[in-house]
Amino acid sequence: MIDINHVSYQIGDHKLLDAIQLQLSPGRIYALLGPNGSGKSTLMRLIAGELHPSEGSISIDNTDLRDWPRQAIAQCRAILPQHSALNFDYTVDEVVALGRTPYSQAADEATVGPQAISAALDCLELGALRQRNYTTLSGGEQQRVQLARVLAQINGAPAAQQSTPRYLLLDEPTAGLDLSHQHALLQLARQLAGANTAVVISMHDPNHAAAYADDVIVLKEGQLVACGTTHTTLTAALLDEHFGIQSQSIAGPDQRSYFVFNAKHSIHHKS
Repeated sequence: MIDINHVSYQIGDHKLLDAIQLQLSPGRIYALLGPNGSGKSTLMRLIAGELHPSEGSISIDNTDLRDWPRQAIAQCRAILPQHSALNFDYTVDEVVALGRTPYSQAADEATVGPQAISAALDCLELGALRQRNYTTLSGGEQQRVQLARVLAQINGAPAAQQSTPRYLLLDEPTAGLDLSHQHALLQLARQLAGANTAVVISMHDPNHAAAYADDVIVLKEGQLVACGTTHTTLTAALLDEHFGIQSQSIAGPDQRSYFVFNAKHSIHHKS
């Protein structure tokens, strides 16, 4: 479990996150929602260990994040940032293999590593691109390769239940993907959650959250303004209050609620 205990993050006099309290459990997908500048990426970077809280603490599996050995935490927690710059002439295979760096000293890596790489590539339907130069790929293809890299890092073949909990942080992973690959990625996240992984996905589309997430976390101006199961928390009233979007909730064939937006009256600002 990820335990975020009254975490704040401040730069100078500006508090980007204020006293965030959350518990994130393996086996669930958490949709992290909020307007631009609400603190979503900051929270992701704090969980990833790229930033350190100004106040409070973050622990994973009852160990403070700062006490985890770097190699050990990299084997169970991975993050896909919004932007992954890579300008070297690596093949797709070589980029995905970078995810296996935390296992370089493992005795069985010569066998397990190639299996994990192949499984990750297959999950993202990238097998035919293994020998392509990464820099020649489209933006969407590069995004899928980077996701395969983080899947390989946490040994992420969703078919088998993992004995050790895993934690996957995806910061706006559907940006740049076409509609088909957006849903393929979110379906993969659903499979990973079923394999003892907590998946935290920063996103903007509430219908993606409605379709795939177990829980929603809503940030606004650094504050946690809503948190709970998708069914009870993600409502038209919440979208109106915190996003300034007028919508109507409708029931889908899967019994989940989805949203139709009123284009003429959807943009307004509340003081």
